[in-house]
Amino acid sequence: MENHISPEVAGLNLVHYSNSLNKRFSDEDLRKFLKNFQLNKALSLIGTTSYNLFKDSRTFGTINKKPVAEYILAYISIQFIKSSNDYKSKVMTDIDLAFACEMYFNLEDPVYQDYKFDEFNVRLGNSQLDFDRERRNSLSRALVIYKKLWNEFDHNQLNIESCIKEITGLRIEESLFLSYFFALSSQKGYFRRVDLQEATKTDKENSKIINALSPLKQKIFIDY
Repeated sequence: MENHISPEVAGLNLVHYSNSLNKRFSDEDLRKFLKNFQLNKALSLIGTTSYNLFKDSRTFGTINKKPVAEYILAYISIQFIKSSNDYKSKVMTDIDLAFACEMYFNLEDPVYQDYKFDEFNVRLGNSQLDFDRERRNSLSRALVIYKKLWNEFDHNQLNIESCIKEITGLRIEESLFLSYFFALSSQKGYFRRVDLQEATKTDKENSKIINALSPLKQKIFIDY
């Protein structure tokens, strides 16, 4: 495999990548690989990896010399939730995660089977938006994964919402909501409590905002 990240050109990193696998994979192939590993520890590894690689808003990083982006880790997480559980004996390593990322780069597009080129063009165009999306889009993605997708699979015995509430003292929506507002108010690595009056000046009747930004909820979030 060749992988080279050049110095910045016009503010952008250029990535040259060619894989060493020389084969195509399907989503089913990826899920068969992922189902060998413990779900909870794998998601923990993915979350830690994502934070360490992208906490400074970089677009691309590497795992074991394999290129990776946030949207790739998100896709692998979704496939993990669909295919595995917490009772597998094998624990995923960085090398395993790097191989899963390489499998992602070699997924065969459905156009080879269904010949729906209009849908292919939409997918191709949408893939470019990953480099232009604002960070706040990560919040809606996290909400879909943990609030909606998680509950669609019976084999997940873990009640993720109860666990988050037990750990943070807040519901999933409240945790994401406060993360976003504190990020907005941060400057040079520091943040201050959100001014409720300022936050609701354009929508004074929004009870969800008022409740989520209450002084008590903010204190719980900061203490966590």
